[in-house]
Amino acid sequence: MKNRPSVIVGSAIIIATVLLSANIKTALAAADRPVPSAPATVSGALQATTPAESAEEKEPTVAVRTQMVTGAIDAALDAVVPGWKKKNPLSADEVRKMIETLAAREAEDPADADLGSYAQGRRIWFRLTRPLANWGRSTPDEASAWADKLPDGRTRDHALVELAVVWTDENLDKSIAVVGKLTHPDKINALCSRLSPHLARIGAEKVQEGPEKLTEWLETFPEKNRDQVAVRITSMLARDHAKQALELIEALPAGPGRALAFDAVAREWGNQDHSAAAEWLEGLPDGAEKRAAVKAFVGAVGTREPGLGAKWLAEMGEGTLLLKRHYAERIARVWLRKDPEKARAWIMESPDIPKAHKIRLLHRDQR
Repeated sequence: MKNRPSVIVGSAIIIATVLLSANIKTALAAADRPVPSAPATVSGALQATTPAESAEEKEPTVAVRTQMVTGAIDAALDAVVPGWKKKNPLSADEVRKMIETLAAREAEDPADADLGSYAQGRRIWFRLTRPLANWGRSTPDEASAWADKLPDGRTRDHALVELAVVWTDENLDKSIAVVGKLTHPDKINALCSRLSPHLARIGAEKVQEGPEKLTEWLETFPEKNRDQVAVRITSMLARDHAKQALELIEALPAGPGRALAFDAVAREWGNQDHSAAAEWLEGLPDGAEKRAAVKAFVGAVGTREPGLGAKWLAEMGEGTLLLKRHYAERIARVWLRKDPEKARAWIMESPDIPKAHKIRLLHRDQR
């Protein structure tokens, strides 16, 4: 039984491949429904049905076995994708039922979201995305109404994001409206990222109409999602249109979202034109917004312009001790390569680098 791990993996590949080749829905059911006295996953079922080892034989840990079986299922899924796509395409009705099943399972037990979110779920979603997109494109109102009725959770958010991406070209308003329906930060961020060029354009137009118009537009988004939208708009504009980005953040209402927007502008502008960004920082009044901007600016320029990064590091203020230490050591390593003499002098005087770390940095430079 020395080859037991390979037997487990081989058995998993055979079982999963047969199931998937025959019918993807059967495979989903096997992965999604519990079997008597066994966990409700394929990997759990395979582990539960594995014959017991004798006392003298070494049993792989549960973690190792789970990893092996999950890897085997992933390999089997990948192996049959081309054939499945050609021979067994899913109808819109089948896609709806599968997603509804995933959403219902997640609603019953949010912790058991392996199929509704990531891991094996990412494989299944890969196969659901195209037919879901086709349905959303052909009957957008019907698809939107259906997705809105799904139970709150990652499954619902994932379906909404896929539909919103499809609607971007032909119905941008419908696509943007989805941002306000999402509940998970990573999904909000993912969709805002995809919509960034459109959000930036609309934001710039609103600023031209007047600051109050921008505020009114942002208020059409739920408060929990508003900051993400503001950050994406300013970040996108700052890459190529710094003046518009500055006008936009000045028009933003006070609050956490405004500070995050200052962070985004400083980071993007620092990457594009650090001299102009530094001049802008000089003119900012002290406060949370300037602190956020300085922190982002140092992170952006520290490894490219260590002297400039070192200058602004001192302006980061209190409450950022660990981050300042991280930035200081990163600046030191780069500066030692570019200008060892200035770098060594700065390292010796820096209050942000512990003595032991200074010795290590300088000793490494001497080698």
